Amino acid sequence: MSLNKLTLRIGFGAAVFNILGGIAYLAILAVVVATATPTSDPGAPPLVWVSTLMLIGPLGLVPLWAAIHASNPEETRVLSLTSLAFVILFSATTSINRWVHLTVVRQALAANATQGLDWFTPYGRHSIMYALEILAYGWFLGLALLSLAPVFGRAGRLARCLFWSLLISGLLCLAGGMGQLTGIDELLMVGMAGWALGLGLINVLLAAWFFRLNRALAESISKKEAP
Repeated sequence: MSLNKLTLRIGFGAAVFNILGGIAYLAILAVVVATATPTSDPGAPPLVWVSTLMLIGPLGLVPLWAAIHASNPEETRVLSLTSLAFVILFSATTSINRWVHLTVVRQALAANATQGLDWFTPYGRHSIMYALEILAYGWFLGLALLSLAPVFGRAGRLARCLFWSLLISGLLCLAGGMGQLTGIDELLMVGMAGWALGLGLINVLLAAWFFRLNRALAESISKKEAP
């Protein structure tokens, strides 16, 4: 296992960034619910806030996964690298939906050019962009979580918690993707448990994981420097 201060600090900082992003998302979601903002109105300020946050937030997974890969033992690095590739695909794909919403959709609404706009709104059963969003969260994120799970299949309570959280959340995400593919809305709701609750728990566990590694490294350096 290759450990250095920068890698561990990036891992811990990225996990905390993701946790704070999740809290901000829940706060905005509460505003959407409290104001009964319809998702069919892409020009509504709360939905614009959601897209702004979701454009930036998922990018925090890339340095987190990179730090996991960099600190991972050699025998399972192919799994962490595969997972990192899927996370990059996830971040890129979901960013497309939010970028299109904040640029093309908003500009079209301002110009009152709404013909065919339903295909490009961030939400909606017949929206191409929404399909890309579910591709990201249901397919790419699900495969990323499942690929990473065996990396934590080792001794220790925290490692076991990470293994099961990654495995279960990954399966739930894939179920959500299948929900859109088959038109079964109940599976989409199952998927939300994976990419919302599950991913949030994983970030908390990873923050604890990198905090422990950072503390262990500091203690190791301290012992080496002691006379």
